[in-house]
Amino acid sequence: MIISHLNEIEETLKKSLQEVLPQDIFVLFDIDLTLIQPLNPATYMSNVIQYREVMKKETQHLTREQKDLLINLATASAPWGLVEETSPYFIKTLQDKGVNVLAFTASLTGKLEEIGHLEIWREQRLANLGFNFQKTFPENHTLKEVPSHMNRYPVLYKGILCANGEGSKGVVLTSFLRHFDLKPKVVMLIDDRRKNLDDVRTSLKAYSSEIHFFGFEYVGAQSFYPDDISEVEFIAFWREKAEKAKAISPIL
Repeated sequence: MIISHLNEIEETLKKSLQEVLPQDIFVLFDIDLTLIQPLNPATYMSNVIQYREVMKKETQHLTREQKDLLINLATASAPWGLVEETSPYFIKTLQDKGVNVLAFTASLTGKLEEIGHLEIWREQRLANLGFNFQKTFPENHTLKEVPSHMNRYPVLYKGILCANGEGSKGVVLTSFLRHFDLKPKVVMLIDDRRKNLDDVRTSLKAYSSEIHFFGFEYVGAQSFYPDDISEVEFIAFWREKAEKAKAISPIL
């Protein structure tokens, strides 16, 4: 299901709460381009769509590791803003219902340039915007059951599950559930990438056929475009980040 506003999940949640207990429901929110938006026009989804072919050309020769670094460097390059001003309050209302709420990001973990631990840095930035994901899972845990990527592992930190790289959300989520011996009856994921929804759906089905999964493809960030950017400026931003990613990757 495609949604433009987070509160569009409420009807599905209401129906689920009529059938199962709140503690048996997990609602997972992607972070980048779902809850937050780096305040640089080169990262606005509307501009990325506009210059899609340029973006492909600039990144086509990067390795998986370099692409992960590229995205994390871009996310860390500017202050963050909220995609929806009411999202911290909306998430609190879900927590007050007794539903399990987690942030779930493909972000790398560990060190990136001057940032000592990306998971801690992300939690602090989210807290500054009014988010608090600690209510359900305040503990911290490194998921070493998942194969390492770039000598790092996925991490749960204060209610934020960092998958440590694109394309791994399904295996990370099921490893998290397995580690804590969790068998939710309903899992809802709000994510701007359809492939993440498909990946999680497939992994959950293999984990337990009794889990009802609801995937919401969030497109709200496509309407976030307070500033335009020229093609020259767009290329310059992403080329600089790509070159930095290539320089960093051999030493990790």
